[in-house]
Amino acid sequence: MTTEISDSYSYCQRLARKTGRNFYFSFLTLPRRLFRDMCVLYAFMRHTDDLGDSDELSLSERRTALTRWRAALDCALKGECDNCRILPAMAHVAAKYKIPVEYLHDVIEGVESDLSPRSFASFSELSRYCYQVAGAVGLCCIHIWGFRDEKARAYAIDCGTAFQLTNILRDLSDDARMGRVYLPQEDLDRFGYSSDDLINGVRDERFRVLMQFQVSRASG
Repeated sequence: MTTEISDSYSYCQRLARKTGRNFYFSFLTLPRRLFRDMCVLYAFMRHTDDLGDSDELSLSERRTALTRWRAALDCALKGECDNCRILPAMAHVAAKYKIPVEYLHDVIEGVESDLSPRSFASFSELSRYCYQVAGAVGLCCIHIWGFRDEKARAYAIDCGTAFQLTNILRDLSDDARMGRVYLPQEDLDRFGYSSDDLINGVRDERFRVLMQFQVSRASG
């Protein structure tokens, strides 16, 4: 392992410890090698999210930053890292576990899609988004942990969907104020509740029944 890669691993571990909170402490239960590699995966995902959410950049600047990040990732996977503290280790982990690059691209695409106001006509559309920002992460994880049964891929995607649906329900109000209505329009129509109701914080019986439906869906 080169000094550049070793330093990158160390940086990713520090970043995970500083920003990962519960993630970092859960990684500590893993064998040392897996702990280190999960810190790298976390650092990549954390930086990707931060590029999409940065208050210091305009929307166009965030989009450009994510485009450059994707290009830098592709270069790193070819062994062409350029002054990046995360990508040398990420490329090393991806090669070691044969993580398909499309999983990492899917995550970047999912974050990029949040730069515009979001709405979804159907649960099928929402499922695609959940796959990009959570299911694809789960697929990366099982490559690191190791799996023998191909069913693990479907389970990883399902767990990611449940995880992201839970995040959506937790952040409903904050997301709505930013123009992000993740609940499918077909669900809103089904319960006679509107995106305007959500944005305005209406909490009536329609809302409660809608939430019960969403919770049941997330718990599977």
